[in-house]
Amino acid sequence: MNNPSSRRVPAGVTAAVLVIAIAVVAVITIAATGFGRTSAPADPSPSAPPTASPTVSPDPTVAPTQPEHPPIDGDVIVDLDTATDNDVTVTVRDQTGSVVKAVSGTPGDGMSVRWNDILVRTVDARTISVTWVGLAVDEEVHVDVSSENGGYVIDIVQTGPVPNSDATGYDRELMLTFDEPVAAADVSGGVSFRSAD
Repeated sequence: MNNPSSRRVPAGVTAAVLVIAIAVVAVITIAATGFGRTSAPADPSPSAPPTASPTVSPDPTVAPTQPEHPPIDGDVIVDLDTATDNDVTVTVRDQTGSVVKAVSGTPGDGMSVRWNDILVRTVDARTISVTWVGLAVDEEVHVDVSSENGGYVIDIVQTGPVPNSDATGYDRELMLTFDEPVAAADVSGGVSFRSAD
């Protein structure tokens, strides 16, 4: 009588079963990993169009007002153009705080005014020219700007001719710009002399 438990499986069958088992495992693994499958990338989720953040205006604040043309600070030295090519400098001292600019004008080659007088002309709404007469010498002239009775006073101190002389003088011209409208009619003044060396 044959014992079933003692039957031997032929070696070829065992090898065949082993190959089939390996093939089944391989198929299962491939199926599980999706090998060989081409999948289109997932569509990205549609993003919302960018929205512009509202512009928030800062609270309006009142900035301190700066003058369009700040007044000159301290004495200002101006080199004057002269018809005689002398070196004439003017020291402008503004006591009003209103003068914002001082420059040389272009003088004529004669005497537009008498020795102690000044001639004031309007150049524009805020600028005047001041003309006076000086000697053909190198010197430093002092011009003082002050206020009086709602107008401006321009006092000039320079070297003058000796008394009773017939010395010839030449125009000198200074342009003054103010931080407010100014009219020639509102300006007065004159020229004082220090004695010539």
